[in-house]
Amino acid sequence: MDENCSPDPPQIGHFADVGAVAELEAQVVALTTLINDFTTTLNDNHAAVMARLDAFETNLIMRVTNAKASSDRPLAGPDLLALVAPHPTTRDQLLAFTVNQCQASAAAFNLPAADLPPAPTVVDHRCQIARFLGVPFE
Repeated sequence: MDENCSPDPPQIGHFADVGAVAELEAQVVALTTLINDFTTTLNDNHAAVMARLDAFETNLIMRVTNAKASSDRPLAGPDLLALVAPHPTTRDQLLAFTVNQCQASAAAFNLPAADLPPAPTVVDHRCQIARFLGVPFE
């Protein structure tokens, strides 16, 4: 070594044996895979949350619109367009729906039957649809 020069760079053999280096490389690969998997999961969860928020926002607008509508005015659906059969088109029509009509509407909205009590009455069915649409229901 020259006085004005830096020392020669150390060789890998000075610090660790080849097996230890290979183990560290394997750990780096494993950590990289773990970070990539975590990033993918995080991105998937973020996308799912954003989709739920978008649906909630749309449903909130629908519910507010329907809550303000008079009993003979058209009801809005999740797409914010006026409802058509098999759904009730007005609050008055919902209040006159039969069990079969309610079941058809609930099925088209994908409303879960589990939300209903055992042996639901026509009022229970109407109430389920009213809650979903944001329609005031006494």
